[in-house]
Amino acid sequence: DAEVGILMGEWEGAFLASAYGGWQMTRNLGLELSASQVLGSLSESRLVAVGLVHQAFPHWRVSPFFSLSTGHIFIDPKASLAEPDERDHSIASAGLGLRVYVAGRYFIRGEVREHRIFTKRETNEEATEWKIGLSVFF
Repeated sequence: DAEVGILMGEWEGAFLASAYGGWQMTRNLGLELSASQVLGSLSESRLVAVGLVHQAFPHWRVSPFFSLSTGHIFIDPKASLAEPDERDHSIASAGLGLRVYVAGRYFIRGEVREHRIFTKRETNEEATEWKIGLSVFF
């Protein structure tokens, strides 16, 4: 089975729009590719990620899932007062979510993800994301 979806939400207080495509490798384990854009007041960011999604109870109408992913974030500052040393970072994420089947092949998907952003500085950054949207499987 394959699925695609469009989601909207928030990344550390900024608007987030996201799209994803996934493929169920087994009944409980899927592979996903996602792309997101974050529109903040100080910068705009684009994220691309690939990850694994584990759905323990795929036959339930309301089904929880867990995800692990890795990817890259590209940051574009809106102001050019000072040029940052680096704008692109690798990321790793863990998330929890729910799939709620509504009709036929359609379902609502909501999730919360914790991101670790790997920088070249002494400490890495963390970010929280939540999003909700409509998906379809075929």
